[in-house]
Amino acid sequence: MYDGRRMECPRFRPERWNIPWIGLRIMRPLVIALFISLTCPAAGYAGDPPECGSELNTTCSLRISVCPQGDFETIARGCGGSSDYIEVIIRDGNWYPIPGIPTTDFWMDACDDQYDISPCGDPFFLADSVTGPDGRTTFSGHISAGGCVPEGGVYFACQGIVILEMPLCMYVVCADIMIVSPDINGDGQVNLSDLSFFGQSYNHNHGDPLWNPCCDYNDDYKCDLSDFAFLGEHYQHGCP
Repeated sequence: MYDGRRMECPRFRPERWNIPWIGLRIMRPLVIALFISLTCPAAGYAGDPPECGSELNTTCSLRISVCPQGDFETIARGCGGSSDYIEVIIRDGNWYPIPGIPTTDFWMDACDDQYDISPCGDPFFLADSVTGPDGRTTFSGHISAGGCVPEGGVYFACQGIVILEMPLCMYVVCADIMIVSPDINGDGQVNLSDLSFFGQSYNHNHGDPLWNPCCDYNDDYKCDLSDFAFLGEHYQHGCP
């Protein structure tokens, strides 16, 4: 259902990796990071972030509505207000902060392999600034993407290196972020195929077997006329 568009290096988006379940789904992001480090150029990188030492945080359990055209909800509104954000702190192998990492050098995707964020553009989201003297930057703007991540959270990578949980650095950090989009099938266009998916969930609520959380854009646990209005507002929007 979620056949996402793939990107080119340096922020490479490979096809799904058929890797057995090991631990808490850590292998797919690690293989992606290894591939990027071996095949993608490092020109323009401000530092050399290792797998261990960086941090990923959010101000709340974010629920973000996105559109391939990048004109839906901002991250800042992901909890119903206007000042929420995703935060990363990037450190080197000696745990010193890395300043000056460009706003374009970050990636995100679903921790659960059955879901995808389907990016539009390169990059499909930007940091609010380059990393500061403390290695910190935030993300509060639009995301140009389709697809759906209803559960399992989202992981982040910086310059191809996936952020792992400290102190053991054995597991990927999966931030509590839910992504929904009127581009329900993640093909980069909001069109009749998405309307078909939406129709299957229309007039169904949370707890109903036919309710699809990917069709609930106003966070009321229903798929109804108000959600249809959001889909209509973005109908025929697509990747630039």
